[in-house]
Amino acid sequence: MNPEINPPDKSNSPTKSNLCKQWTIPYSKGQYKYLRTHNESVERMFMQIIECVKTHYLKPNEMVFEQDSRKDRTLNSSTMHSFITKNLFLELECTYGKYECVVLYDFQDCSFEKEVRKLLRPYPLSVAAKHSPRAGGVTAYFNRVYQFQNGKHFYHL
Repeated sequence: MNPEINPPDKSNSPTKSNLCKQWTIPYSKGQYKYLRTHNESVERMFMQIIECVKTHYLKPNEMVFEQDSRKDRTLNSSTMHSFITKNLFLELECTYGKYECVVLYDFQDCSFEKEVRKLLRPYPLSVAAKHSPRAGGVTAYFNRVYQFQNGKHFYHL
């Protein structure tokens, strides 16, 4: 099993929410073996897309927002990982109740949109990827995230 996909510790730290991360539920119940395998594949492919985008398509010094929320119980229980540029929005989430990993995406004037769409085609992303338009567009969303986060989780390539 991939060590990055193991569920977070169950400590009762006062700084952590009692909110259970949705993606951990299939790990705690034996009847979800297929779902665990499916989710691990979606997560692995999502991370490969991010690595490909960083390596091949983003310009040097381009600012990105990236936050790994899988083990952060202070945030909402569905978001697992977010990757946002001024032209691309990618987010890995685990749905409430069904515990399925989905990839939400959106583009705005993205010069490599065609290439990313090709990366979203193979199974299981063909069923797990959902277009999720950002209000006002990706660039406006990127700017709102920057203001809200006050620069936290932003970096330059």
